[in-house]
Amino acid sequence: MDKHVRVASTLNIIFGVVGALAVLLIWLAGGGPEGVYLWTDDRVLGFLAAGITILQLLVSVPCIIGGLGARRLRQWGRIVLIVASAINTLNLPLGTILGAYTLWVMLAPETEPLFFDTQEHVRRAGRI
Repeated sequence: MDKHVRVASTLNIIFGVVGALAVLLIWLAGGGPEGVYLWTDDRVLGFLAAGITILQLLVSVPCIIGGLGARRLRQWGRIVLIVASAINTLNLPLGTILGAYTLWVMLAPETEPLFFDTQEHVRRAGRI
């Protein structure tokens, strides 16, 4: 499972960076979220377009941070990726595939020992 953790972490980092860059490029072309809102005459469609770009940016950041933490086998990185992947499953189609794969990897029983802090294990063993 170590290989799957590295692959899932790397893919989440890439997905987050690409998503964040796409949002920033759209905002540069459109003049920020307000400009994206004004691209169309339909206020509902403009609101949805601006909202989607903001949501994509909000999902991209945890993918990057969680991916970096999980690559270093930090427990907090695993938790961040689980939450980000659950949200990513709503991001059709690539986010759904990546989210499902990451959830499968991070929630597998074989994965949890990889993230167990050995110093914490030694400290707990001394108390028992």
